[in-house]
Amino acid sequence: MINKLDIFSLTTSLILEKAKNNINFNDATYPDILNEGKEESDIFPFMNKSAFAGWILFDTKSNLTFSKDYITNNIGDDYINGFSEFNLDEYFDFIFSSYSSIFTVEEIEGSYIYLRDLILNVKIKAYDSQHFINKEFNNYFLRVSKYQNEYVIVQINTSFNDDFKDFFIKDLRDYLNYEKINIKKFADMKSYLKENLINIFYVYGSSLSDYSTYVQERFDEDQENRFLNKAFSKEDKELFNKFSLSLSNSTKNFQLNRDEIMYYVSLIYDEYLKNNDLNYSSYKDLDFKKIYYELSLRGQFCNLSELNNSLMLFKNYYLYIKKYNKNFDDLPIKSIDKAIDNTFIYQNLLQNSIEGYFVDETLLDIIKNSYFEESKFINEFENFIDYIQYYYLYENKNGELSPAVVKSISKELGLKATKNVKNLREYHFPELMVFLKFAKIKNIISVEKENLFKHGLYELSSNAYKYLNLDYNEKLALWFSTLINKEFYRDMYSQNKIDKIKKFMIDLFVKIDENKLEKNYSYQGEYEPIIGILIDLGIFKDFDKLEFTNLGKKIFKYYNKLIPIKNIINIDFKK
Repeated sequence: MINKLDIFSLTTSLILEKAKNNINFNDATYPDILNEGKEESDIFPFMNKSAFAGWILFDTKSNLTFSKDYITNNIGDDYINGFSEFNLDEYFDFIFSSYSSIFTVEEIEGSYIYLRDLILNVKIKAYDSQHFINKEFNNYFLRVSKYQNEYVIVQINTSFNDDFKDFFIKDLRDYLNYEKINIKKFADMKSYLKENLINIFYVYGSSLSDYSTYVQERFDEDQENRFLNKAFSKEDKELFNKFSLSLSNSTKNFQLNRDEIMYYVSLIYDEYLKNNDLNYSSYKDLDFKKIYYELSLRGQFCNLSELNNSLMLFKNYYLYIKKYNKNFDDLPIKSIDKAIDNTFIYQNLLQNSIEGYFVDETLLDIIKNSYFEESKFINEFENFIDYIQYYYLYENKNGELSPAVVKSISKELGLKATKNVKNLREYHFPELMVFLKFAKIKNIISVEKENLFKHGLYELSSNAYKYLNLDYNEKLALWFSTLINKEFYRDMYSQNKIDKIKKFMIDLFVKIDENKLEKNYSYQGEYEPIIGILIDLGIFKDFDKLEFTNLGKKIFKYYNKLIPIKNIINIDFKK
């Protein structure tokens, strides 16, 4: 048979369930800390709305009239009359004397829980009518109350593990000490907890943030340690850590912090050494001349500064190792010296690569120092990435996107076809072909062969973050340097098609640059999407006014100085 404690507990849950969704918090009187026009969700991103509602309704004395009216109106006469044992005044006494504290579960005995209050340092036996407590967690931020000398759990604010408990309790004690609150000597600590619950919510949020950082740092340290165990011998790992510390604190011209050092160490290990069953302690088998050649060929350095920093890092590291490791072989130093002598070759390879994320720093400076509107093209490509993440993008057995997928994605991205045909193919949308090719060669997407479609399903690769982590200017520079490279168009168009587009674009660029474009200039419809790409990239102003933008003119002049106009979209730095 249901007893009064069950009724009080159930009533509280019903009130809080309604309050968290529909209570008008502007009707309540807030302490000064909240009178800033903020939403409660902005103030307490770490605490649920029920916990916040419980504080407003049950703990703030200034809200007493509001709270009684709210409770009465929301449980209604039918509810009250449904339980002969229910007395509203008794319930008010019960719920307004409730308080929240931090508890550890010591024992569970049926519907009764033996708890230790970690703030008040007392043990209580509480009735758990609704089975709030489970064995998954030992620690809870609970609201409890007392009726006829029997405690009952009426609300669970949150639960947490033992590690977080230590963070939270320490921060809470620091806060109480700051407020000069001596728990043992404080006359009515329960009243203090009620009135200051909102501040405890703040402490909880701060503790949770610190704990999340602590857990992430511990995870990162563990991951880094696992990586170093693979990348170095045991002896060299210790020397590497000492070298890394000395380089981070160096006052000389060459200095890198730990994150920068780990970036370069991970880059060469992941992109070359691991795949060749080598590590940094494989002295006799390390050929840095070959390593840097292959990485540069694949555009694995984002700029020339990265290339130079990487070379200098490993030159300094192996010189350091030479001092302390008696088994060290000079071969790595010799091969690094040869690699440094070939720096210009690596620069050319990087500039000519379309696979990686190398960005021409001069081009990047032009973009940074130019005023231009946000590129629609960059935004559309990121919409393309989103499409792959949330929808199926798959290819047929012939390696092309299926007509159904082409129709769907072109509609989603608002792309315009070169021809008005019934069965749309990917080659009817130059922009789609460019997006797809770019995503493939930059390893943003990969093809999953085994899937429910029984053919190639595109999915975002683990390397997609490399593109997404670039800033806006870097993305734009990467696109420009990729689109100007002739290698990008292989397998997209026939050589005749490329020559035809090239001739058209050269003619257009020259006429615009020399201000000789006819007033009634016209072009075939097949070129419209290509011009559209240049407009979306911010090179031309618009279709009605085919003129260079400020940015477009600077980029055209830069490339025209770099290579003859006749070779635009035909760069080959190896020649």
